This record gives sequence, structure tokens and C-alpha cells, in this order.
Amino acid sequence: MSNVPPPPPLDAPQDGYFSPEPMPRQGMSTGAKLLIILSIIFGCLAVLCCAGLILITRYAGTYLEDAFTDDPVKVERHRAELLDIEIPEAFEPQGSMNMSIPLTDQSFMSMVIYADDQGGSIVLMSMGDTFADMSDVDMEQEMKDAMREQGMGPTDENIDWEVQQKKFTIKGETVTFTYRIARGAEGEAERFEVVGTVPGKRGPVLIMISADAQSITEEDIDAVIESIR
Repeated sequence: MSNVPPPPPLDAPQDGYFSPEPMPRQGMSTGAKLLIILSIIFGCLAVLCCAGLILITRYAGTYLEDAFTDDPVKVERHRAELLDIEIPEAFEPQGSMNMSIPLTDQSFMSMVIYADDQGGSIVLMSMGDTFADMSDVDMEQEMKDAMREQGMGPTDENIDWEVQQKKFTIKGETVTFTYRIARGAEGEAERFEVVGTVPGKRGPVLIMISADAQSITEEDIDAVIESIR
């Protein structure tokens, strides 16, 4: 009898050889797929946000450009939209602001500023019916703050003012203007601050006149108020 062992079966694994069948490929995990999807979504959102920011910036720039102007012709047009009034020749148009509610034609605040070469100013401000209940004092303070930021109006806060009240009939309504008069040592008028509210085309219009007596007299101020139509 032969002592040689019989050959192994054909389907038995052999040392030193790889199985002729290919190893199965590992598929992409669910977590990896989710990360890729989220990356795509966030990328799209980032693009949309950047596009939206660009559009908002462009709209804001256009809005501000339309709201503010120092063009005398446009200033006069804005003034005519608020009020018909005769401004003394010494006071020239300096600028105007016409703030409207975005995406509408409704104006909620307008301001027109005239100034002379002595630091005097005549300001017209309308805040529409939205702020119709605001008192003259509050509106005057808001206006003074805005003017001081622009370097306009009186800088001496310690002036001893003489205060008077004058009544006028404007468009069939009786309105009251407060006259503050700073007088010199001999009683002569040196400076005027006059404020009052009159009915305008878009609602109440606050008028504030702040000027030296060298530029305007009390009679001139009366004439300006009486010229309102």
C-alpha cells in the first residue's frame, strides 16, 4: 500500500493562494451620504444668502440716494410737496430728506432745510399722520438735535430768552407760534428762535426759524408765517 496522501479536494482552500472569487465592495455608509447632502444644501444656502445680501445692499443704496438730496431744484420740489410758503431770499436751499416706507409711496418723514451765511436756518418738518400726536416741544427737540449734529442753530445754551406767543390763522385754522427772542444790553433783538405747527399737504408741518437779527427781523418772520397757503 502506498504511503502518499491523496490530493486535497478541488474546493478546499490552499495555503499561499487567494480565492479566485473577488471580495465584495463596501458601499458608502449612510452617514457619509448624509454629510455630502448636507454640504450641498449648506452650499446652496450660502450662495442664496450672499445674493440676498447683495440685493439688499443695492436697494438700501438706492433708497438712501433717493431720500437725501442737496440739489436746490429737488429741495424746492420737496418743499412744495409739504407746504406753500415764501422763504426770504437770504435763506438758500441746503438739503432735504424724504423718508418713505420701503416698497410703498407713503412718506413717513420729510424735512427741508434753508440756511443763510450767518448760521441761521429755516426748517420745515413733516412726520405725517403717524406722528400727528407728537407735541411741538418734542418735535422741536428732535429737530434741534438733528440740526446740532449738522453744526446748525445756536450753540449757546445759556441764552436768556424773552418768550412770546403769537396766533395766526392758517388755512382757516388758528395756530400758535412761540417766539424766543434774545435781546442785547439795550433791549435790541439779537437772535430769534420761532417754532410752531401748521396744517400741511401731508399732515402737520413743524416750522422752526433760528436766525440772528442781522439776517431777519421779527416782522420778516411774521410775514413768512402769514405767507403760508
